[in-house]
Amino acid sequence: MLTTHVWEGYHRTADGVISTNGKGQFREIQDPHEIKQCLDAGDQLIWLDLTAPTEDELKLIAEEFTLHPLAIEDAGRGNQRPKIDDYETFYFMVIFALENVMEERDGTQVATGRFRIQEVDLFIGERFLITVHRAPLPLVDEARERWRKNSQAISEGIGVLVYTLLDGIVDAYFPVLDSIIERVEELEEVLFTGVVHQGRTYDMRSLFQIKRDLLNLRRVIAPERDALLVLARQEIHLFDRKIAVYFQDVYDHVVRVTDSIDIYQDLLTNALESYLSLVNNNLNQVMKTLTSLTVMLVVPTLIAGIYGMNFDNMPELHWEFGYPFALLLMATSAGSLFVYFRRKRWL
Repeated sequence: MLTTHVWEGYHRTADGVISTNGKGQFREIQDPHEIKQCLDAGDQLIWLDLTAPTEDELKLIAEEFTLHPLAIEDAGRGNQRPKIDDYETFYFMVIFALENVMEERDGTQVATGRFRIQEVDLFIGERFLITVHRAPLPLVDEARERWRKNSQAISEGIGVLVYTLLDGIVDAYFPVLDSIIERVEELEEVLFTGVVHQGRTYDMRSLFQIKRDLLNLRRVIAPERDALLVLARQEIHLFDRKIAVYFQDVYDHVVRVTDSIDIYQDLLTNALESYLSLVNNNLNQVMKTLTSLTVMLVVPTLIAGIYGMNFDNMPELHWEFGYPFALLLMATSAGSLFVYFRRKRWL
């Protein structure tokens, strides 16, 4: 699906300063072939959003915007690493959007702690932005509304729209990370105290699942720092210098998310090590207890075995007090061993 948003009333003055005519307005165009007219007009900013584009649609925008075949190939194939590539007339950027998986509980939607990752490809030109993604993204609609409401900032050029979109994508990382942090804290409490929250069950598989989720997050977010750093350092000549401070804010947010992921990865590793140590200690204590009980039973069994052989030449066999003596000897040996193991804290 192809959706095109246009802002009319944009132009550059003779000294290169971007401004608006004060009568600008937003509109949407339905015919993709009108894009060329908008570009030739020179007074319009274009945002083209493609959801699950076909090869024909990608070919069409490549012709209309004169895009490089390598960038079109990357956008068509997907599964790219976060990056930003510099082409002659535009930049190609890859970033990933996150979305919490929700479920209904007691009539309300709550986060499950799981999330979906979706690649978003951006073609950034002087007067256009093209976004490509494989499934509908609520963030795109939110960014469109923010762009419309922030129309007074259109004078800053396409950089405002790029910032609006990237800021929305990065801000969505925090709810996803918060849901994972909640799972980590609940898992710690369950592992070490046995307290269960809202009927949720956690085991070692849950721990490894969370570790894998954090690893997937870091795999897509960590490389984004380098791409956003290019924007924050004003290395893109398409944007006004005043926009760079906004990209610095987005970059700082990504760094915070990455640092939090690293912290909770270490926390999970430490929790796993502590849990395994606790299990080993409990196992050692159980082995000590079982060993002590075994020894306490072996000695009376040995005595009973000796006096149960029924040889003729056993002095105690026909002794009047032989039976109570044997019982007393068994009880004394077992009691002595119990006291000894008790003092050594094996029982």
